[in-house]
Amino acid sequence: MIISTYNSTGWADGEIKLDRIHKKRFLVKGTTDKDDISDLIHGKVQGLLRGDFVSKAIVKKHPELGFTTWDAEPDILPLDGEVFAYPTKQGSGIAMMLSTFITDQIDRGEMKKRMKRFHLI
Repeated sequence: MIISTYNSTGWADGEIKLDRIHKKRFLVKGTTDKDDISDLIHGKVQGLLRGDFVSKAIVKKHPELGFTTWDAEPDILPLDGEVFAYPTKQGSGIAMMLSTFITDQIDRGEMKKRMKRFHLI
């Protein structure tokens, strides 16, 4: 189960990513950051989907959480140098799944299309 703030950018990303692997049913509405982080720390959920700024803040405040940053090709990174960061429970396998998804998106040209669509490159 992966929890997110309903109708946030994290939620939208999660719907796209999980729908492609037929696992959208695992995306669940979260409550508050405090409760969602507690659920993650205590193993009740596998991951949180939050935006970049909130994800970085969560990881900084809770070093016991694992997270992945992904070094994309420079020509598809946002101009402001944003880093992809997703807090996940260490050992959950979510970080590897996200890295695989992002790599696939780049290989198929989908990441570049999406970033152009949102004027990030």
